[in-house]
Amino acid sequence: MNALVLALGTRGDLELFLLLARTLRKKGHGVHLVTSRFHAARVQAAGLPCTLVGAADSAGLEAI
Repeated sequence: MNALVLALGTRGDLELFLLLARTLRKKGHGVHLVTSRFHAARVQAAGLPCTLVGAADSAGLEAI
């Protein structure tokens, strides 16, 4: 099975999706995450492929 995981929201949201993605991958499934630029480094550090959406970065989120 291949899974596409959309992980937007806070870091707490992201951590749950990373747990799901790592578990699926450990069980032999293909996993790809879609997330914002704000979370990209965390996803890449977890060794998961990702595609970035939106223009949000940490400065943009702090400005809001």
